[in-house]
Amino acid sequence: MAVQNGLYNLTIMQGATFGIVLDLDIDLTGLGVRAQLTKHLHPASQRISFQCFIEQPASDGKIIVGMNSGQTLLLLPNIYPIDWAQVIDWDDRETGIQPHEIDLLILGRKPYFWDLVVYDSSPENVKNRFLGGEVLVTAGVSLDD
Repeated sequence: MAVQNGLYNLTIMQGATFGIVLDLDIDLTGLGVRAQLTKHLHPASQRISFQCFIEQPASDGKIIVGMNSGQTLLLLPNIYPIDWAQVIDWDDRETGIQPHEIDLLILGRKPYFWDLVVYDSSPENVKNRFLGGEVLVTAGVSLDD
């Protein structure tokens, strides 16, 4: 299923490898992709980069966005790992946090934010912020190596 340009929320499990295949439904030949995550939308806030790969052939428009377990281990959880029935469809949702989900957030912690940029290396340096949204990080229990 192709994702549309716009809002796309993610759920990441702390300490686990995260990966998702996104079908952007555009020809990515000659283009690049990058994605980052941050806790705050201030320009000086620290960013964590996702690993992004364009699947071949690039004309199919599919990319892989991921983080290894070492990267996700460094993320502070912001949601309790309970009641999965309330968050199981989070990745498919096209809106922000629903009122009944506020109770699942750990007090004082807000969702992370992420976005995905498709760019070219032309002199015009064309960039399209293709996807973005909120990221919930569930607390891990088995975090040792």
